[in-house]
Amino acid sequence: MRRVGQRAAPALLAWRLGKYEIRDEALRDLSRAGRRYIGQLQTEWLTSRQNRAQAAKSPGRGPGL
Repeated sequence: MRRVGQRAAPALLAWRLGKYEIRDEALRDLSRAGRRYIGQLQTEWLTSRQNRAQAAKSPGRGPGL
């Protein structure tokens, strides 16, 4: 989870910085990019989590294999 947090932290900060911005177009663009990246990261994490859960259910496979 730490790895995901370290990847998400800068994007979350950018998202929050531009969340209510109305004048600075560059900051709004950065905020939108942060939101898109977070969405992509969440999708990637969920897919990985589902794959790990499926692998754990497979017969003959231990959690460390």
